[in-house]
Amino acid sequence: MMIKDRVFVIGNGESRKDFNLSLLRKGGILYGCNALYRVFNPDVLVSNDDKMIYEIINSGYPEKYRCIFLNADEENNIHTEDAYYMFIPYLQEYEKYKIIETKKPEESSTFFLLGNAALKRAYVIWLSEKYNIDFIHFDKKYYDWNSGTLSIKIACEKNKPKEVVCIGFDSYAKQSMNHIYPEFYQLKPPAVEQWNEQHELVQKEFPDITFLYEGRDVNFRDLI
Repeated sequence: MMIKDRVFVIGNGESRKDFNLSLLRKGGILYGCNALYRVFNPDVLVSNDDKMIYEIINSGYPEKYRCIFLNADEENNIHTEDAYYMFIPYLQEYEKYKIIETKKPEESSTFFLLGNAALKRAYVIWLSEKYNIDFIHFDKKYYDWNSGTLSIKIACEKNKPKEVVCIGFDSYAKQSMNHIYPEFYQLKPPAVEQWNEQHELVQKEFPDITFLYEGRDVNFRDLI
C-alpha cells in the first residue's frame, strides 16, 4: 500500500506509551492529538480542547509543525488587535470571565478567542505568521467531540485514504479507561460511551475506508 493511501491516527490511551511511533513514518501519514506533541511530532496535530490549544501555542510547537485546531465558536473567530480592547475588558468586567493569554509574538496583530461560558473562562490565543496552523469549522453537532475522533474524521476528509489505523484509542479498541494524561481526562463510563459512538459515526460516514484499531484488529509490530 502506498504511503498516501494509509493514515495512522494516534490517540493517548496507555497502550501506545511504549511504542516507537517514529517507526510508523515510512508506512503512512501520521495524525495525532492534544498532548501527544510533548513526546512526538506527528505530521498533523489536532486539538479541540481550549487548555491544550493554549499549551501547544505557548510551547512554540506550531512554529515547526503543522496543527489543526477546531474553530468551535463561529466561522470567523480571528480578530484584530483593536478588537482585543473592546472584547476583553467587557468579558472581564461585565461577564466576570477569567482571561488567560498566550505569549504575544512581537509581530502579532490578530488573536483567536476560545470562550467557555460554563466555566466563565476565555483564552486569548495570539497568532503569528510563523505558526503553521489551520483553523477549521465544523457543524455545531461536532463541538463536543473529543480531539481523537475529530482527528480521525479530519484525516478521512483531507487525505481520503484507503485505510486508517488507529493507535492508542483504548476506550474503543480495548474497553479500557486508562489515559496517559489523566490530568486532562478522567474517563468515566458516560464519556467513554459518547466517544465510542463518535467512532461508529465516523466509520458510517466513510464506508469506503477500512478502519483498523491497534490491539483489536492489528498489532503494532505488524505495522512496522
